[in-house]
Amino acid sequence: MSLRGGAEAISAPLGNQKVNLMASGSAFLSLQFLWVIGFLPFRSFNAASLMLLIALILEDFIVHHLSGTINRRIVLRNITMFLILAMIIFGASKWSP
Repeated sequence: MSLRGGAEAISAPLGNQKVNLMASGSAFLSLQFLWVIGFLPFRSFNAASLMLLIALILEDFIVHHLSGTINRRIVLRNITMFLILAMIIFGASKWSP
């Protein structure tokens, strides 16, 4: 049995800890969005489409943030795409109680 793996885990670079924190945070946010979408009177296909849209936009933000390439244009592009596609999903859904 080697202690080398334990020493490497303790002295892990800050980058790995940041990536793990971002992954945990995005998983938590995804579950929260899924919980909120569950209260909307959507059919399952529209709810899944909206959740996929949220997950993809969140993933794009995280990838650009971690690579250091996030800027105003990327943020505005993601927000615009989210609003347009969310309006299409909301418009295509039948609101049933």
